[in-house]
Amino acid sequence: MREVDVLVVGAGTVGLASALFLARQGVRALVVERHPGPARHPRAFAVNGRSAELFREVGVEGRLAELSAALAHNQGVLSAPTLAQVDQATVTSRGDTADLRSEVGRISPATLGPCPQDLIDPVLLSEARAHGASVEFGSRVRALRQDESGVVVEVAGEPGEIRARYVVAADGSSSTVRRLLGIPSTGPGELGGHMVNVLFRADLSTVVGDLRFALCTIDNPRSAGILMPVDNVDRWIFHIPYAASDGVTPADFTHDRCRELVSAAIGSSEVEVEILGALPWQSTARVATRFRDGRVLLVGDAAHVVPPTGGFGLDTGLADAHNLAWKLAAVLDGQAGPALLDTYEAERQPVAHSTMDQALLRGRHRELHWDLRPERAADRAAVGMTALLVTTFGYQYRSTAVVDPRPDLPSAEHVDQDLDGSPGSRVPHVWLRHQGDQVSTVDLAAGTFTLLAGPEAGEWCTAAKAVSARTGILIRTFRLAPDGDASDEHTTWPTAAGVGTHGALLVRPDGFVAWRATTTNPDPENTLEEVMTQILDRTALPIPA
Repeated sequence: MREVDVLVVGAGTVGLASALFLARQGVRALVVERHPGPARHPRAFAVNGRSAELFREVGVEGRLAELSAALAHNQGVLSAPTLAQVDQATVTSRGDTADLRSEVGRISPATLGPCPQDLIDPVLLSEARAHGASVEFGSRVRALRQDESGVVVEVAGEPGEIRARYVVAADGSSSTVRRLLGIPSTGPGELGGHMVNVLFRADLSTVVGDLRFALCTIDNPRSAGILMPVDNVDRWIFHIPYAASDGVTPADFTHDRCRELVSAAIGSSEVEVEILGALPWQSTARVATRFRDGRVLLVGDAAHVVPPTGGFGLDTGLADAHNLAWKLAAVLDGQAGPALLDTYEAERQPVAHSTMDQALLRGRHRELHWDLRPERAADRAAVGMTALLVTTFGYQYRSTAVVDPRPDLPSAEHVDQDLDGSPGSRVPHVWLRHQGDQVSTVDLAAGTFTLLAGPEAGEWCTAAKAVSARTGILIRTFRLAPDGDASDEHTTWPTAAGVGTHGALLVRPDGFVAWRATTTNPDPENTLEEVMTQILDRTALPIPA
């Protein structure tokens, strides 16, 4: 029987990201996947700004940006009877993604835009293996059993059984692991909307010319659906709805039938169409009633399935994996007590519910989702819809791994007000000058505990170094002052973080603020050690001999 610290079930994007995030924290995971290799079919395109930050942290943002460069400037939603009938001069593009990119640039250092999932997975696979993870395809999970010290997972083939201290279930919406554990889900469930995702190759340059769009809704007597570019060259996706209530099944969508429907959607008989694949899917909304069962933790679609409007599904799963990785690493390394893992569900399950609710609202009010203008804020508020960046960046964690989180978000519309340095929020982004280079506070605070102190808060830095030396927990310190390793705009940092000149932020390895001091303290060292003890559940650790 093989023994590993962490077994990740599922080598989709979230499973591979889990392995990579763990590897960057010093944990070499084993990943098993039932399919023979990485998925070749683009299932998602949306990569929000927060996910781009995670890819930036692990060093793959630039590579993914190069691979998806063709989609970087696509924007808007078009509607036409056929693609050939789209008139660039008269069709209105709803939603100005250029303005959205500008707004993201104010709150984040990351720049990655849309990227097809089939381009992401090979990069994550390569990086995970390069950092020590093992990934094995063609291994289907059959059974599992737990005891107090680990989980035994039975897989098809040799060696038959794998014993892991912890299991991360990233095996998708029909998760075998979730089923074996008997974990139910809540939410509306299947929403109807049966679709077939058809991947095809066609040179559409003579049809679309220089027109660039995120998606085009097609509706004519012969064909209807949603057409999306994969590379703006010759790979495209056509989402075709069908009526299961009328007895239509995925088997009815043969390659010949798909070719007919795609050609009718294009509206030109001169374009040669090659069908590369067809995958059925259905819009679904549900969240698992628990994200942890003993030593098994659910991430991604195994934990929650989010409707497609808004493109939140993949990003929510990536944030799960990132939240969990540092916590597993701290527990495995003996730096944290086991209750730290309880904070994974406490933090991520509410985000899953709120994200699902926002996706459902956007499905019912699509015009508000695509219309990003500030003057529609009142309309969004009237139906309970938060602004896009509040949904993807502005959420807040409330758990024992955060000291004194605020009870409510300040704004459902203005994400800047939510990213103000409050405990439980993502650390505010400010460009600094560090060792001669421009660097974001988001970059400085990635990957390990980090203390970002005000220009006159040297005592907090001294205290952090002492606590780090005594506990063995790495706490990096940066005093953001107008000299030395300083910000060119140092006066903006205390304001953005709410720390003043003598305060400090303690940022967790996942980039979220764990604790904030706004003034000096008569005993900073003991105060900071008490903070670390709460965050990491260190009272549960054995007392050193």
